[in-house]
Amino acid sequence: MKMIDHLPKYAIRILMVLAMVAVVYQVIIPRTSVYFRYWLYQPKFGNYLNKRDIVLVSGEHFHLKVRNVNQRLKFSSTDYKVAFANDLGKVTAYRPGTAFIKVKVRDKVLICRVKVIKLNCSSVTLKVGESKKLNVLGNWFFESYTSSNEAVATVSKRGKVVAVSSGDAIITAKAKGKKIFCKVSVP
Repeated sequence: MKMIDHLPKYAIRILMVLAMVAVVYQVIIPRTSVYFRYWLYQPKFGNYLNKRDIVLVSGEHFHLKVRNVNQRLKFSSTDYKVAFANDLGKVTAYRPGTAFIKVKVRDKVLICRVKVIKLNCSSVTLKVGESKKLNVLGNWFFESYTSSNEAVATVSKRGKVVAVSSGDAIITAKAKGKKIFCKVSVP
């Protein structure tokens, strides 16, 4: 404690700021979407993944590849109920949520974040005047909804579907660059 007493006050403040920056850089940023979505530096040499952030619809597949490697790799998932990766890097999305796919290459571990989204229902039958709330599971913000036939069923910005007249319509939900469909039947 005596050593700290002899340091000028500005030196102590600089050390505290450096410590906070180190904590943010090492602990907080790797757990955010900024870390997985934007690469500040993409190596020309060494091993790296073809994608670090993937959004999949439930039931969809994606082939995850490691660049600059010529050996068999071990893929693992932090949540097998959300997404699973086989030995060849084929990622399969199962249910809404977030999972991290880890790939061990020599003494290095590469990580890819997988977000899985799904619509709460894929088909619905409504009577004229009835309504149903659609929701994109696994996504919190910025989904949009459109109806293929406004004369049969209308949909609000929040996903409330209202049956107008008899017929069929397809409601399209867009979230995170993916489209998910719900068939609406009005007898």
